[in-house]
Amino acid sequence: MHNDGKMCYKTPNLFATDQQRYLYFISDAPHLVKTVRNNLASSGWGKNTKYLWNNEKDILWRHIVDIYRHDSESQLSMTKLTSDHIHLTPHSVMNVKLAAQVLSYSVGSLLMAYGGEQGQETAKFILLMDRFFDCLNVRSIQEGHHKRKADLLPFRTLNDQRFEFLEREFLGYVLAWKQAVDSRPGNFKKSERNKMFLTDQTFEGLWTTVHSTIEATQYLLSNGVEFVLTHTFCQDPLEEHFGRHRGLGRRADNPSLWIFGYQENKIRLQRSLAMAMQPKGNTRGVKRSADVVISVSPLKKVRRPRNK
Repeated sequence: MHNDGKMCYKTPNLFATDQQRYLYFISDAPHLVKTVRNNLASSGWGKNTKYLWNNEKDILWRHIVDIYRHDSESQLSMTKLTSDHIHLTPHSVMNVKLAAQVLSYSVGSLLMAYGGEQGQETAKFILLMDRFFDCLNVRSIQEGHHKRKADLLPFRTLNDQRFEFLEREFLGYVLAWKQAVDSRPGNFKKSERNKMFLTDQTFEGLWTTVHSTIEATQYLLSNGVEFVLTHTFCQDPLEEHFGRHRGLGRRADNPSLWIFGYQENKIRLQRSLAMAMQPKGNTRGVKRSADVVISVSPLKKVRRPRNK
């Protein structure tokens, strides 16, 4: 926490000697989308540990279930929702793609149109989460043009409108939601009010990530960087690397320093092959060009010199 009571999202870089620079704390955007989806999935459904509420309306998982059933019965496939999106398992709950497709524009707009008065707040929240994830998941120069979504275009200017959306509209909505729950009239216990809002970890992750992403992006643009792809702030490369360590260690989940060094050297020696393989886990994975050609043809026989 800062001295003014706000959450800390940066710290001075003590190793930078040229000017005052900061190290920013950024939560992984795909992880935040999963945690928000998990909060919503527990709202009046499943574990029933939440009952989200804002602006005199409930934000419930049941609204998404109704849209899934409506879409299934109409057979128009206006969304990508399937049974895997609705009935979560310990494996599917870690899938980023399923979470992003639930908190998507298609689901939010369909819920806004057919969800009735009670589903409006859920639809509004989903549409805000969709834009939030797009702003923090800019992966290429052309994706925004191909998908016709301006939020997926690279950040190029200091006065980009997405900065104002993230800080004022999106984060302003979350802060107003928290204040509305804290000031809601009624004899509610603290545990009951906690059920009406996101978990503290999710809220802090959203707050710090928005502020850190804005300042880090603006710093890069003001120091000669032509454009910024916010997807590069994610931690997928780290997860992929240590995922390979877990794969090599198998059941040995507490390796010693010597074992870790041995595995690191093994990965380094096989890097060209290992990088061409798609990692297993909940990371998106990055397509890389493989420099090694793998063949199943037999090796050429080597003639041994005859002993005279």
